[in-house]
Amino acid sequence: MATSLDVLVSTTLAHIACAKSDRGDRAISGQSFERKVFRVLEGIAAWEHCVGPDHFDMALDLVGKTGTHYEFDGAFLAQNTLYVVEAKKVKVLTRQHIGIFVHKLLDILLASHDHFDGIAIMPILVSAGPQISPAAWLHAISWGVLLVSPQRATPQEYLAHFERLPESVAAADLRAECEQLARWLWRPIDHLVYPSQPTSLLYTIATDQILDGDTCRRLLEEWEQCSTRMPTRVPAVS
Repeated sequence: MATSLDVLVSTTLAHIACAKSDRGDRAISGQSFERKVFRVLEGIAAWEHCVGPDHFDMALDLVGKTGTHYEFDGAFLAQNTLYVVEAKKVKVLTRQHIGIFVHKLLDILLASHDHFDGIAIMPILVSAGPQISPAAWLHAISWGVLLVSPQRATPQEYLAHFERLPESVAAADLRAECEQLARWLWRPIDHLVYPSQPTSLLYTIATDQILDGDTCRRLLEEWEQCSTRMPTRVPAVS
């Protein structure tokens, strides 16, 4: 079930993604977007740990199995949950952008880091660009990466919107569907790949948690149906 912090993080990112684009050079604009994502998220909660762009060995010193020192655009720890954020402002967000993000996280998961045992690692990619390829949507769903963008409100945004709606049986039923959808679209990546034993070098891959193409397409259809069935339009920016 989505926590209040999950909803706060995802809706805050949606507000940033939907805000008016910065003017100027495309590369500078992308860097500005990354910094804005970090600054805004930094201020929404009393984080136990948070690090922003241009810092390596961040996110509780998560160095990859290959020895690679990774940079993310934000890492925020609270309530035994680590939100790892990538921010992109590109003309077309593609499957490759999702794949690179997932690869970085998998390399980290395969390394030995006792100090983040028991912490759920929640991956988020927030896009402020004008287009997302169909393959990118499916790839994100397959690996449980929450894809936040102006193109489609997330189920977490729907859940926040329900708080402002009058109670009814129809609203309760739709909310339950959105909660179930939210659980599938955003999953802790450390629940997909994890050591077979606490100190083992052999890893278990939860293949039932890495979704196939047909399942991803079905969830995408359900996502679109939830959007069309909302009693009122979910505002992009509050």
